[in-house]
Amino acid sequence: MRMLDINSSVVVGVSGDFYDDMLWPEFTETKIIQQSAHSEIDFEALLDSRPHVYIVFATNGMVDTNAIASGKGGVGKTSLAVNCAVKLSLGNKRVALLDADFGLANAHIMLDQKVSASISDLLDGTCEINQVIHETPTGLKLIPGGSGVLELMNIDSKKRWEVIKSLDYLETDIDFLFVDTPAGASDSSVEFAAACDKIIIVLVG
Repeated sequence: MRMLDINSSVVVGVSGDFYDDMLWPEFTETKIIQQSAHSEIDFEALLDSRPHVYIVFATNGMVDTNAIASGKGGVGKTSLAVNCAVKLSLGNKRVALLDADFGLANAHIMLDQKVSASISDLLDGTCEINQVIHETPTGLKLIPGGSGVLELMNIDSKKRWEVIKSLDYLETDIDFLFVDTPAGASDSSVEFAAACDKIIIVLVG
Protein backbone atom coordinates (compact mmCIF):
# COMPACT_ATOMS: atom_id res chain seq x y z
CA MET A 1 0.00 0.00 0.00
CA ARG A 2 1.29 3.43 -0.91
CA MET A 3 1.30 5.76 2.10
CA LEU A 4 3.00 8.94 0.84
CA ASP A 5 2.36 11.51 -1.81
CA ILE A 6 5.75 12.46 -3.21
CA ASN A 7 6.83 15.24 -5.52
CA SER A 8 8.98 13.06 -7.77
CA SER A 9 10.73 16.03 -9.31
CA VAL A 10 12.82 16.56 -6.16
CA VAL A 11 13.73 12.91 -5.55
CA VAL A 12 17.19 11.99 -6.81
CA GLY A 13 18.01 8.83 -4.85
CA VAL A 14 16.10 5.78 -3.68
CA SER A 15 16.73 2.54 -1.81
CA GLY A 16 16.77 -0.26 -4.31
CA ASP A 17 15.71 -3.61 -2.92
CA PHE A 18 12.04 -2.61 -2.63
CA TYR A 19 12.08 -0.92 -6.02
CA ASP A 20 8.50 -1.41 -7.18
CA ASP A 21 7.53 -0.21 -10.64
CA MET A 22 3.87 -0.99 -9.91
CA LEU A 23 3.75 0.95 -6.64
CA TRP A 24 6.25 3.70 -7.48
CA PRO A 25 6.39 3.86 -11.29
CA GLU A 26 7.68 7.44 -11.25
CA PHE A 27 10.97 6.29 -9.68
CA THR A 28 11.92 3.48 -12.07
CA GLU A 29 14.59 5.67 -13.67
CA THR A 30 15.81 7.21 -10.40
CA LYS A 31 19.35 6.46 -9.24
CA ILE A 32 19.64 3.72 -6.60
CA ILE A 33 21.94 4.99 -3.86
CA GLN A 34 21.30 2.25 -1.29
CA GLN A 35 20.78 -1.44 -2.01
CA SER A 36 18.58 -2.02 1.04
CA ALA A 37 17.45 -0.37 4.26
CA HIS A 38 20.22 -2.31 6.06
CA SER A 39 23.07 -1.51 3.70
CA GLU A 40 25.40 1.45 3.40
CA ILE A 41 24.31 4.57 1.54
CA ASP A 42 26.37 5.75 -1.40
CA PHE A 43 27.05 9.19 0.06
CA GLU A 44 29.15 10.22 -2.92
CA ALA A 45 26.14 9.76 -5.17
CA LEU A 46 24.04 11.77 -2.74
CA LEU A 47 26.52 14.62 -2.59
CA ASP A 48 26.92 14.65 -6.36
CA SER A 49 23.16 14.88 -6.81
CA ARG A 50 22.52 17.32 -3.94
CA PRO A 51 19.15 15.81 -3.13
CA HIS A 52 16.24 17.59 -1.50
CA VAL A 53 14.50 14.36 -0.60
CA TYR A 54 15.72 10.85 0.13
CA ILE A 55 13.22 7.98 0.21
CA VAL A 56 13.61 4.49 1.65
CA PHE A 57 11.11 1.96 0.36
CA ALA A 58 10.11 -0.16 3.35
CA THR A 59 7.97 -3.21 3.89
CA ASN A 60 6.68 -5.34 6.75
CA GLY A 61 8.50 -8.26 5.14
CA MET A 62 12.00 -7.12 6.09
CA VAL A 63 14.41 -9.64 7.59
CA ASP A 64 14.46 -9.95 11.39
CA THR A 65 18.18 -9.85 12.27
CA ASN A 66 19.45 -11.11 15.62
CA ALA A 67 22.99 -11.06 16.99
CA ILE A 68 23.89 -13.62 19.65
CA ALA A 69 26.71 -12.21 21.77
CA SER A 70 28.54 -12.83 25.05
CA GLY A 71 31.21 -11.24 27.19
CA LYS A 72 33.26 -14.42 27.33
CA GLY A 73 33.59 -17.71 25.52
CA GLY A 74 32.19 -21.06 26.58
CA VAL A 75 28.78 -19.81 27.74
CA GLY A 76 26.67 -21.53 25.08
CA LYS A 77 26.40 -18.66 22.60
CA THR A 78 26.82 -20.79 19.49
CA SER A 79 24.53 -23.48 20.90
CA LEU A 80 21.79 -20.88 21.41
CA ALA A 81 22.29 -19.41 17.94
CA VAL A 82 22.15 -22.83 16.27
CA ASN A 83 19.13 -24.02 18.23
CA CYS A 84 17.13 -20.81 17.64
CA ALA A 85 17.87 -21.02 13.92
CA VAL A 86 17.01 -24.71 13.65
CA LYS A 87 13.80 -24.34 15.69
CA LEU A 88 12.51 -21.57 13.43
CA SER A 89 13.50 -23.41 10.25
CA LEU A 90 11.61 -26.50 11.47
CA GLY A 91 8.59 -24.21 11.86
CA ASN A 92 8.67 -23.43 8.13
CA LYS A 93 10.43 -20.11 8.57
CA ARG A 94 13.15 -19.09 6.15
CA VAL A 95 16.25 -18.76 8.29
CA ALA A 96 19.96 -18.10 7.81
CA LEU A 97 22.79 -18.38 10.33
CA LEU A 98 26.06 -16.48 9.92
CA ASP A 99 28.90 -17.90 11.98
CA ALA A 100 30.84 -14.68 12.48
CA ASP A 101 33.36 -16.18 14.89
CA PHE A 102 35.86 -16.15 12.04
CA GLY A 103 38.83 -18.45 12.42
CA LEU A 104 37.20 -20.31 15.32
CA ALA A 105 33.84 -21.10 13.74
CA ASN A 106 32.06 -24.25 14.90
CA ALA A 107 28.37 -23.83 14.02
CA HIS A 108 28.82 -26.31 11.17
CA ILE A 109 30.11 -28.88 13.67
CA MET A 110 27.08 -28.43 15.93
CA LEU A 111 24.87 -28.87 12.88
CA ASP A 112 26.85 -31.98 11.86
CA GLN A 113 27.53 -30.50 8.45
CA LYS A 114 30.59 -30.84 6.25
CA VAL A 115 31.04 -27.57 4.37
CA SER A 116 33.12 -27.01 1.27
CA ALA A 117 33.41 -23.21 1.43
CA SER A 118 33.39 -20.48 4.06
CA ILE A 119 33.66 -16.74 4.56
CA SER A 120 37.40 -17.17 4.02
CA ASP A 121 36.71 -18.09 0.39
CA LEU A 122 34.39 -15.09 -0.02
CA LEU A 123 36.99 -12.66 1.30
CA ASP A 124 39.84 -14.00 -0.82
CA GLY A 125 37.66 -13.83 -3.94
CA THR A 126 37.55 -17.55 -4.74
CA CYS A 127 33.81 -17.81 -4.08
CA GLU A 128 30.70 -15.68 -4.35
CA ILE A 129 28.29 -15.49 -1.40
CA ASN A 130 25.83 -17.89 -3.08
CA GLN A 131 28.62 -20.51 -3.22
CA VAL A 132 29.41 -20.08 0.48
CA ILE A 133 25.82 -20.61 1.68
CA HIS A 134 25.27 -24.20 2.79
CA GLU A 135 21.69 -25.44 3.12
CA THR A 136 21.11 -27.96 5.91
CA PRO A 137 18.46 -30.73 5.92
CA THR A 138 16.06 -28.52 7.91
CA GLY A 139 16.26 -25.79 5.25
CA LEU A 140 18.49 -23.57 7.40
CA LYS A 141 20.98 -21.59 5.32
CA LEU A 142 24.38 -21.69 7.03
CA ILE A 143 27.12 -19.20 6.19
CA PRO A 144 30.21 -20.86 7.72
CA GLY A 145 32.83 -18.64 9.28
CA GLY A 146 35.87 -20.79 8.61
CA SER A 147 37.97 -22.53 11.22
CA GLY A 148 41.71 -22.76 11.73
CA VAL A 149 42.48 -19.83 9.42
CA LEU A 150 44.62 -17.34 11.34
CA GLU A 151 44.07 -14.52 8.84
CA LEU A 152 40.32 -14.60 9.49
CA MET A 153 40.85 -13.71 13.14
CA ASN A 154 42.46 -10.41 12.20
CA ILE A 155 40.33 -9.03 9.36
CA ASP A 156 39.84 -5.28 9.35
CA SER A 157 36.64 -3.25 9.46
CA LYS A 158 36.48 -2.95 5.68
CA LYS A 159 36.48 -6.74 5.29
CA ARG A 160 33.84 -7.15 7.99
CA TRP A 161 31.56 -4.70 6.19
CA GLU A 162 32.13 -6.61 2.95
CA VAL A 163 30.69 -9.65 4.70
CA ILE A 164 27.73 -7.69 6.07
CA LYS A 165 26.95 -6.14 2.68
CA SER A 166 27.20 -9.51 0.95
CA LEU A 167 24.23 -10.72 3.00
CA ASP A 168 21.95 -8.40 1.00
CA TYR A 169 21.92 -11.30 -1.45
CA LEU A 170 19.68 -13.21 1.00
CA GLU A 171 17.27 -10.44 1.89
CA THR A 172 14.38 -11.63 -0.28
CA ASP A 173 14.99 -15.31 0.59
CA ILE A 174 14.87 -15.31 4.39
CA ASP A 175 12.67 -14.16 7.26
CA PHE A 176 15.27 -14.42 10.04
CA LEU A 177 19.03 -14.00 10.21
CA PHE A 178 20.99 -15.09 13.28
CA VAL A 179 24.58 -13.90 13.68
CA ASP A 180 26.82 -15.85 16.04
CA THR A 181 29.31 -13.12 16.97
CA PRO A 182 32.80 -13.65 18.44
CA ALA A 183 32.94 -13.70 22.24
CA GLY A 184 34.06 -10.58 24.06
CA ALA A 185 33.95 -6.91 23.09
CA SER A 186 36.28 -6.86 20.10
CA ASP A 187 35.70 -4.54 17.14
CA SER A 188 34.42 -7.56 15.21
CA SER A 189 31.86 -8.42 17.89
CA VAL A 190 30.63 -4.84 18.14
CA GLU A 191 30.35 -4.27 14.38
CA PHE A 192 28.42 -7.45 13.68
CA ALA A 193 26.12 -6.84 16.64
CA ALA A 194 25.54 -3.22 15.58
CA ALA A 195 24.46 -4.37 12.11
CA CYS A 196 21.55 -6.38 13.58
CA ASP A 197 18.11 -5.25 14.74
CA LYS A 198 18.32 -7.13 18.05
CA ILE A 199 21.14 -8.30 20.30
CA ILE A 200 20.79 -11.29 22.61
CA ILE A 201 23.47 -11.39 25.35
CA VAL A 202 24.27 -14.82 26.81
CA LEU A 203 25.28 -14.66 30.48
CA VAL A 204 26.62 -17.19 32.96
CA GLY A 205 24.46 -17.58 36.07
